[in-house]
Amino acid sequence: MFTYRGTMISETAQKIIATQDYQPGLGEEPVALLRATALKLRNEMKKLNDTFSAAIANISERSNLHTQIARLPEELVLSVFTHASEASPNIGFRRLVYPYSSDPPRSFSQWAILLKVSWSNTVRDFPRAWTSIDMSWPAFAIENHSRLSKTTPLRIWWDDMDKQATAASRWITDRMQSVEYLHLATGQVPLWDAEHVAVERFLSESLSSHARKLRTLRVMMGTPSDCRIPISLPDLAELNISHLRLQHSWCNECFPPRLQTLYVRITSAVVHVTTREIYEILVDCPLLESCEFDISGDAPESWRSLAETSEIPIRLPHLRTLGLGLFPSSHIDWIYERIVPDILASVSISTPSELDEVMPFSIPSRLHDHCSRAYSLRISGPEIVYQLHDQFKHSIEQTYDHWTSPEIFPDFASVITLFGSLQQLIIDHYIPSHHTAFVLALRSLNHLSDLRLRGCQTNLVNLLPDLCEREPLVCQKLQSLTLKDNRDWSWGMTPDDPVYITGKKVARGRLEKLLKLRLEQDIPLQNLVLSEGDWWADDLGEWRQLVGGVVDVVRSRDAW
Repeated sequence: MFTYRGTMISETAQKIIATQDYQPGLGEEPVALLRATALKLRNEMKKLNDTFSAAIANISERSNLHTQIARLPEELVLSVFTHASEASPNIGFRRLVYPYSSDPPRSFSQWAILLKVSWSNTVRDFPRAWTSIDMSWPAFAIENHSRLSKTTPLRIWWDDMDKQATAASRWITDRMQSVEYLHLATGQVPLWDAEHVAVERFLSESLSSHARKLRTLRVMMGTPSDCRIPISLPDLAELNISHLRLQHSWCNECFPPRLQTLYVRITSAVVHVTTREIYEILVDCPLLESCEFDISGDAPESWRSLAETSEIPIRLPHLRTLGLGLFPSSHIDWIYERIVPDILASVSISTPSELDEVMPFSIPSRLHDHCSRAYSLRISGPEIVYQLHDQFKHSIEQTYDHWTSPEIFPDFASVITLFGSLQQLIIDHYIPSHHTAFVLALRSLNHLSDLRLRGCQTNLVNLLPDLCEREPLVCQKLQSLTLKDNRDWSWGMTPDDPVYITGKKVARGRLEKLLKLRLEQDIPLQNLVLSEGDWWADDLGEWRQLVGGVVDVVRSRDAW
């Protein structure tokens, strides 16, 4: 090949040189000769590029044969990457494989380009690699995936139900007997009445009894600010759905009895989801492992007083996650009194609060046992988060419609006494008006070893004398103290102001007294963490002599 091209190039060069001595009427015209030569060279260049590309691809593919992944059976590799693609639907390599898609597919076949060219046929013969279909694709791409998936259940995404609804809805409805995963969503613009009717008609037709293979259903309608009537789903009692996620949509009939996970988000005053309805769902779906309701609106009907009834508490042996909000504390208590979950690893509770009014904070009695075993408690404004050693995490908060002064946040004094085994206490924003309640709470935490406080240093300094009280000594088992200054003081003074200089001297003396007291009691702190530029950061050498372990300085905004 190279000998032939060498000869061709030599002859071409001679012809080009000969055009310099061209005489009219003798030999080929220079213009035609040179242009024909340029075209010939251009063709030869393309052939050479193709040859080199093929050689490079062949060498690269041969190198893949020596990788560790090439030693695995193809069936196993196909299965691994298929699971990875389904779990990570936003992998950026898809555009290399599916240039026809503006929102590329959730499919394994995207990975083929990363492995070797010969995998093309292997992937084509693996139906599961073609089961994911995005309705935004061109028709030929959708049909190609549907054909190659053969009889394997389909996974369908339709993110713009308000566009080309007729063709797409007909295609999906005709194949619902083969669909196991269905994601439905509308754009950011709320549906018009005609579109609303069309969507509900499609749901009624597609979610009929012949959708027997459907296991996951996601209906994501409208926007968080949309207060229109939500989409209504048909009766789902006959379906075997295991995972259901609803946004601005609701099922007024029966929920699927085999549900394992349920998430509902509705931000509309038009929908009135009550805690009684939630209770009935828990009763009708005993296999639920995760159940979360994020319901919000302006004074919804669901906040009306609940009539006292004598239901026998139901056991929920599979439930691990329960999220309820927004509901008044009385409604939260009502539902917790009627359920007995064996293991609640994750809990989230949100209750509404009135502006400019301090609301009492409460924890459902069903969770008091978890509180008594918690090792860590974090207080962030109107929210508390506590954790157990076995990775349980519970969050309870009061919410406000608009910004409100931290002075009306609950002081949590009434519930801190529930945490008898607490070892770690984190206060994200220390509020001066809670000082008395906070000190009383500290006296009840006999096992506390790690205290972390963030707030203005002009306020934090006032806590140090309370930690110095001897009879009895507050937090005798305390080993680590963190003081993080949020620099709120900088709005009213500078480090050169006399007030700042005096405050720094007082702060230094109070910390020194605390550290010396604990050293005299033979229970010195093992860790002291301060923030950069605060009143105490300049005396690290002295603090190290009074602390048994580490003295460190961090930035106030750093994570705990």
